[in-house]
Amino acid sequence: MVERKTRWEDVEYKRVSVSSPAIEEFFECVDESYCSGGAFLARFDVTDPKVFSQALHDNYFDLNEIAHAFLNAPSARAALPELNIKPGFEVDLFLEESTPLAWEGTLAHMLLIGGADGQLFETVDYARRVCHAFVQELVGTNWLHSYVGYDSGKWAGWFWGEEWDETFVVYDRDQVRFWLLCLTDMLDDDPPDDWVSRNG
Repeated sequence: MVERKTRWEDVEYKRVSVSSPAIEEFFECVDESYCSGGAFLARFDVTDPKVFSQALHDNYFDLNEIAHAFLNAPSARAALPELNIKPGFEVDLFLEESTPLAWEGTLAHMLLIGGADGQLFETVDYARRVCHAFVQELVGTNWLHSYVGYDSGKWAGWFWGEEWDETFVVYDRDQVRFWLLCLTDMLDDDPPDDWVSRNG
């Protein structure tokens, strides 16, 4: 009898509430730079690391594949009502791979150039400090064992659908943990009546 392979569909994820001074300061900076948008952050832990490990063993290891499995898992989707993902919609991002060290520089650069309004940030050193503390809060000491995937564009109703839509998926291999960071902004001095802050 052939033993059944463990599929990505067998993996379940649990959203965990997070809050810290480093995260709050980063969000405050996004508020300044992305004036008509904001950021969304969520942490997910794998409920059974053994099942996840077996899925990695039985399937081709690729950051895009495991990120797609995470974003399309019913347990993760049900825990992300804020993003307003259409029912039945398959998230199929093409993630460019990066590292936590490079990612903190990317975030600092995004804060410095600003969002739709081109709101310039205070100083390079301040942006670096804020983004280093934020990334360190997410990956801890696992700088070399965490992977970052990046994509731009709208894939859920939460995004405004303009050029400032950004998605980052962080996979912490040692903690078997995922982080999802989304940013959006819009070029509009008169937001629609149903406008709500995108910070969450």
